[in-house]
Amino acid sequence: MLLGFLEAVRLAPRRRTFVDRVFAQLDLARRQRVTRTTMREFGEFLQGGSDGSSGSDERGLSECQLDALMGSMDLDGDGLVSYHEFLAYFAKVNETSSHSLEVRP
Repeated sequence: MLLGFLEAVRLAPRRRTFVDRVFAQLDLARRQRVTRTTMREFGEFLQGGSDGSSGSDERGLSECQLDALMGSMDLDGDGLVSYHEFLAYFAKVNETSSHSLEVRP
């Protein structure tokens, strides 16, 4: 899969190792892709939720925020985030900000 390849190449080796580890924690089934549900939990973690539950209205992602996160990551539109799409997303985030991540509606 070539989607996101150029962006992924631009990641510094240490940052890529970190992103690889995060993806491995999300991809527990080892299918090289993660689902919308998993991305919801990941987005909640990025927003500061500690338990990853989707029941918290104050810390959880809205459907609009989840749609935005998926839209930013799911480059081929199949409803899943592949390993290469995940790398591409973080390469883009790396270019714009090396310190914070924000999911915008």
